Order: sequence, then structure tokens, then C-alpha cells
Amino acid sequence: MLALIHAVRSPSGPALDERLCGLTLIERAVLLAQSKGAERILVLVGEADLSVARAVEFHSRVRVRLEVTSDPTVPGAQFPSFELHYDCVAEVLLCDTAARREAKRRLFDACRKPVDGFISRHLNRPISIAISKLLVDTPVSPNALTVFTFSLSFAAAFFAVQGGYWPTLAAAFLMQWNSILDGCDGELARVRHQGSKLGQWLDTIGDDASNVIFWAALGYGARAIPEVGGWLALAGYVGAAGNGVAALANYAVLAQLGSGDFYALDAGAKKNGVQKARSGWVGRLVGLVELVLKQDFFLFLMLIVALLGLMHAALIGIAIGAVVTAINSLLRAVGFFTSTRRSRGGSGQ
Repeated sequence: MLALIHAVRSPSGPALDERLCGLTLIERAVLLAQSKGAERILVLVGEADLSVARAVEFHSRVRVRLEVTSDPTVPGAQFPSFELHYDCVAEVLLCDTAARREAKRRLFDACRKPVDGFISRHLNRPISIAISKLLVDTPVSPNALTVFTFSLSFAAAFFAVQGGYWPTLAAAFLMQWNSILDGCDGELARVRHQGSKLGQWLDTIGDDASNVIFWAALGYGARAIPEVGGWLALAGYVGAAGNGVAALANYAVLAQLGSGDFYALDAGAKKNGVQKARSGWVGRLVGLVELVLKQDFFLFLMLIVALLGLMHAALIGIAIGAVVTAINSLLRAVGFFTSTRRSRGGSGQ
């Protein structure tokens, strides 16, 4: 598949090396063509900009054949698979400052996901996008931001193990920020075209490990509560274990799918004919738990619960939810691998 990038600029057009959201315009056009499936990219450029365009050939994220030329008659230029214009970003022609602002807004608005929960859509995502806009032109990488976000769970655990109202509230507050910042790495990766399998796995594992660490620490902090402390601590440990088991079951499926993206689980289930049971009281319970335990909603709910001084009491519900989630993940994994074996067996006959 051949992509043709028109980079012959007019006297009033932006420079090819003008930067927008962390990338020069020519870099952005090339990486966009690559993400659209181009196997060969032809950049048609003016003589004066040949050296600027050719520098992109050495860009670390360009993995396809790239040719830069000022000759419009080069083979393939007349019949490309698709065409792009370097000065058109997110379907906005960069003709003035207002157009550049609109292009930036559209790039980040495209980071909003249909799977975003209520809290993510109305609270977390607006804040994370505002932060990502501040970071997009800095050297901060998505993976570095993932590691920083994960480190907040250790800070939250430090407060959680101390027990008491204020330390527990501080822990819940830090986990809420963990949830908010969790969107920034993906936003930067998408806007800068820096997505990778490593980044997917870091994000997924970081989310799961944050929950395991936090619930275990919260359980430990509940030990000193008179009479019920031991039971609440046990509930915290069960919650941590349940999250860990669910994560491992999910990782087995993701590894088979060749993806580290948590949302690939549903796509993989549909592809292999595995559908989640939603009939009966068990199905309704699983659906309710999945809604309540959705990361954005649940961590915000825990902040409210912590404000009310009921965080440790909530560990009982957390343990139950974690067990249900673990069972659901195990059943999904078993169904996925059973379906995969059957399909392979059928194709071999």
C-alpha cells in the first residue's frame, strides 16, 4: 500500500518542521500514513525542503519504506493508495493560529473512548487531557508517565498501612489521582504516535498491580480496629488476591491475542465466539459488579467512602467484588482457550 504525502508548501504555508503536539508536521504526516497501514510512503516536497523532509527517514518510529522526492513523476506518485497533506492535521488546514488551536483540540478529543465510564468521561478525562496538553511538547514519554502514575500506588499504600481517618483519606485521594493520570500516558501515545506493545503492557500491569498493592495495604491498616480488625484485614488481603488472580487470567488471554491492551479482551472473546453469560441472577450480579468495579467509578467511589470514614468497612464489599471478578475472568479465560482449541481442531480437519 502506497501513501503519498503532499509536502510542497505554498509561500504562506507552515514550515515542514513546525511542531504541533510534540511532532513536526512532516513527522506527523509520515507517522499517520504508517498508522493507516502504508507499506511505502512517498513524500513529494519542494527543492528547498528536501533536507528537512529527508531527516524523517532517520526517525526512530518510522518502520516502513520512506522515499522523499521533488519529482512529481516518480513511479507511483500518480496512483497512490491514499494521499495526505502535511499541513492538514485532524482535518484542519493549518492556515492561522486559530486553526492550530482547533487541530490540537481535535487531536486530544480523539483520545476520548466510547468505553470511558461516567466518572472518566465527566471528571477524569477532562483533567487528564488538560495535563496531557501541558506535557505534549515536553520530553516526558508515555512510558515514563505510566511509571510515575504507578508510583502513586506506593505513596497511597504508605498512608493506607497506617490506618486511621486522615491517612486513609490521603491514600484514597492519591489513588484517585492515579486513576486520573492513568489516561495521560495513552493520550500522549496517541497524539504523538508513540503507542507500543510495551506501553500497553506497562499500563495494564501497572493498573492491576496498583489495585493489588492498595487493597493489601488497606487491609493491613485495618488490623488495629477493635474486634473486627482481623476480619477486615483478611477482606483486604482477599480483595488483593482476587484482583491478582483476575489479572493473571486476563494476561493469559492477552498474551494469546498478542496484545497488552485490556480492552482487547472483549474483542478476543467475540472473535472466538465466547460471550459473557448475562442470564439469571449470576449474570446480573456479574454485570453489576463489573459496572461498580470499573476503575474510574470505583476509585472515585472509594474517595467518597473515605470521606465518610467508611473505607475499612468497605473492604468486605471489595473482597466479594474481587472474588466475583476473579471467577468471571477465570471463566472467560477457560472459555477463550476452549474455543480456540476447538477452532484450531476444526480448521485442521
